Amino acid sequence: MKKSFLFLFIVASLTFSGCTLSLTGTTADGGVFKSYDYGEHWEQKNSAGQSGKTALSLNNVNTKEIVFDQQDHTLIYLSSRENGLFVSENAGEEWRQIFNAGFVNSLALENNSKGIVYIAVANRIYKSIDLGRNWRVIYLESRIESLITQVAVNPKNNKNVIASTSTGDILISNDAGESWNLVANLKSNLRKILINQDNPNIIYIASLNNGIFRSADAGKTWVNLKEQYEKMDSRTLVYRVLTFDPGVKDGLFLVSDFGIINSADGGQNWQTVQLLTPPGSVQINSFAVNSKNNKHIYYATTNTFYRSFDGGKTWLNAKVPSTRIPCYLIVDNDTPNIIYMGVIKIDSKPFFFI
Repeated sequence: MKKSFLFLFIVASLTFSGCTLSLTGTTADGGVFKSYDYGEHWEQKNSAGQSGKTALSLNNVNTKEIVFDQQDHTLIYLSSRENGLFVSENAGEEWRQIFNAGFVNSLALENNSKGIVYIAVANRIYKSIDLGRNWRVIYLESRIESLITQVAVNPKNNKNVIASTSTGDILISNDAGESWNLVANLKSNLRKILINQDNPNIIYIASLNNGIFRSADAGKTWVNLKEQYEKMDSRTLVYRVLTFDPGVKDGLFLVSDFGIINSADGGQNWQTVQLLTPPGSVQINSFAVNSKNNKHIYYATTNTFYRSFDGGKTWLNAKVPSTRIPCYLIVDNDTPNIIYMGVIKIDSKPFFFI
């Protein structure tokens, strides 16, 4: 089914330059933290310039994602849960807001084109080709109950873009968002898209509580992998994080309510990553792996940051540098001793966020 919504809603000069109100709050420990020594020590990196005589910051911002430009590791994008999208062009030393509309569900960058950004906000996909100075809507979902949950760009073909929805739709564009095809409905709340860097025909999509789906033919057909791991524990179906294992050609790490499991063969076989805590006894809110060395793995619970340098055989732990909860971890690909942590404020417990 073809959906030609392209640029029906053109925002000719949708430029966001102001950062007021929530960016001048009194909360001191939100936003972004950065470590230069593999997570041993952390510094808050929240400066967002000035508005007149008022210093602006991300101190009161709840993080969603942190994404590096693949061509320039000092160019970093940060999506938030209430304050839109921010960018830093100097490795987090200063941020500026480039989209100021609420909760950004997902953001994706073109690998070989600096400044081309896709974001999913509510039922729309927006695109900017000038580092967020101007935006236009390239897809509008007409069903109120269906939200755009993820958008991803083929790492070898920038014209190939894939998106998912909360009602299970998988949408693919082969012309950089000019038109879209509905290729499948997986009848699940879809939360994460991963496209294999070496073989982009291999795509993984994680659902909220119905397993991980795998396609080996660029999204034409899908297989649910949950039968390969749910027998380990039913809690493995409650999704938290899915990411590639950079040390294996088609390897995966899956974080769930059970803990962390790992596959070295495209999800056919899984093994448990041994943690300091028993399976299911703590809630893991964020996870990252060093792209240069897959033995360096990191995760965080509500108040503790864990790191292992031997693939999980032994662990070091330290207190989280914030009263907020770590919801996102990412390792700098070029300088893997540098780690960024995004945090979120939770007003009630128990809680669940994706």
